[in-house]
Amino acid sequence: MKGWGTDEHRIIKVLGHRNAYQRIEIRDTFKALYGKAMDELSRGTSGHFRKLLKMLLTNLYEVDASALYKAMKGAGTDEETIIEVLCTATNEEIENIKQAYL
Repeated sequence: MKGWGTDEHRIIKVLGHRNAYQRIEIRDTFKALYGKAMDELSRGTSGHFRKLLKMLLTNLYEVDASALYKAMKGAGTDEETIIEVLCTATNEEIENIKQAYL
C-alpha cells in the first residue's frame, strides 16, 4: 500500500502499542479515510507476522470464534483451546463470540 509499503517497524509502532478496541477503531478509520481495508497491509508481509497482523486487525470475538471453530473442526477436538476461550470469557463475551461464530 502506497505510503506504508512493508514498513513492519511502523506497523508495529502503530498497532503494537494499542489495545484491541483502539486497533479496531484505527482499522475502521483507515477504511473510512482511504476506502481500502487496512488488512491490505498484510499483502507485503509473510509468515507469522502476516498472521499476527491479520489477527490484530480482526474483532476479538471473531478471533475467538475462529479459534473455537478450528478447535472443533475435523476428527477430535482441541479441548485446551475451547476451555481457554470459554472459561476466560464473561457471559456477555460468550454471547458476542456466539454471534461472531454464526
